[in-house]
Amino acid sequence: MALMPCALFAQTGQSDFGIWTNINLSKQISKKWDAGFEGEMRTCDNVSAVSRWSGALFTSYRLNIYLKVGGDYNLLYRHTLADEKFSTGFTDKGNYKETTKYYPSYWQISHRFGVYLTGSYKAGHFVFSLRERIQYTMRTGDSLQYVKVKNVYDGTSASDGLKKSETSIDSKDISGEKCQLRSRFKVEYSRKKCAFVPYASAELYNNLTDGFSAEKYRLTIGSEYKIDKKNRLELYYRFQRDMDDDLNSNILGVGYSLKF
Repeated sequence: MALMPCALFAQTGQSDFGIWTNINLSKQISKKWDAGFEGEMRTCDNVSAVSRWSGALFTSYRLNIYLKVGGDYNLLYRHTLADEKFSTGFTDKGNYKETTKYYPSYWQISHRFGVYLTGSYKAGHFVFSLRERIQYTMRTGDSLQYVKVKNVYDGTSASDGLKKSETSIDSKDISGEKCQLRSRFKVEYSRKKCAFVPYASAELYNNLTDGFSAEKYRLTIGSEYKIDKKNRLELYYRFQRDMDDDLNSNILGVGYSLKF
């Protein structure tokens, strides 16, 4: 979390806008234990495409007034959009070359398992919480075929004239696994006679598979609206910075939850 202020000054790259919607159904099994299901749909590419469908089973147990533990399984069906990757370099003989890889869009199933510990403290009408979550994601699939175009020039730059051009079909492995630590700090404001529960949060993703490197962070501001004791609505705005993809995402989120 200490890296968050530094990351705020490095907002470069592409921008996107998406809408995330979710529905949460939970059952209180005992005074301290509950379980439920959550379904979610996300859009991307300025709301022109669906990026993800998901369904999760979860459970949590309150150890005391300060600590809560939980775990979940999430089935993800994710959509990766068509993309192009451009690179330059030189051949063994010193000729300048350009390589473009054209990747098609594809859907992929992933399995995600998560456990977390949340500590919270209430001060007046404010509730401060820190959640540490470890999640393991396994991506399924074999290989993805793509088109590669390589242009080699007569000299040390593209202005020297094209010497030869090659087009080939290659493939890459799209399966894999990743383990991440997600650290989230959240502040919310709640009054008994007020239906609105505004909140703000900051969350940092660290890749445990790749030497604890910071790969993403989220800044969120929003509010829940208590319809009654069992039903709630949620509306939020989220800024997400993905350092690996050099992408800034602006997200409008809408949710509904039912406790029974």
